[in-house]
Amino acid sequence: MPTMMRDAAISFPLLGDWSIDPSASFTLFGHTFYWYGAIIGLGFILAALYCMRRAPKDFGISKDTLTDVVLIGLPTAIVGARLYYVFCHWSSYVGDTVWQTLWNWCKIWEGGTAIPGGLLLATFCVWLYARKKKIPFGAMADVCAPGLLIGQCIGRWGNFINREAFGGMTELPWRMRLWISGTYYIDVHPTFL
Repeated sequence: MPTMMRDAAISFPLLGDWSIDPSASFTLFGHTFYWYGAIIGLGFILAALYCMRRAPKDFGISKDTLTDVVLIGLPTAIVGARLYYVFCHWSSYVGDTVWQTLWNWCKIWEGGTAIPGGLLLATFCVWLYARKKKIPFGAMADVCAPGLLIGQCIGRWGNFINREAFGGMTELPWRMRLWISGTYYIDVHPTFL
């Protein structure tokens, strides 16, 4: 079963006879931006703002400390997400030399990240930071967990735009239809929604 169909129109039979075919990118000031990245970025910003507001009054963690956590967590999450993806798709990233292989690993702009790796490495680094600053890690996790959910809820719309990360084929009423051509489609679970 394919996992991504960027050119497939989307419809929901439960909602009637309509379809949408959103573009994967947009142009702003002469530069091309991808909706997936913009949506993930928006999710991250809203999650960080929520956590910044909540941390001082509910958990006694200062905004400065949470800013440090964001500055540690974001880059380590990106590195962890990339490494996890590369290791799961190893053969696609091996080059003719060690340097070419390492360069292939770095080409994040060509796509290829996985959230579990980002969560693992960022959580580990935030745990180290909390331990060094003598901040209870449980309190830090309690501050960040709702932010993670906010980011996930918003970020999954990037999967919708990319027509990826959908579930298996189904005939259930809430199915999503991906039109491969004018006459051929598949009905799948809209798991990212």
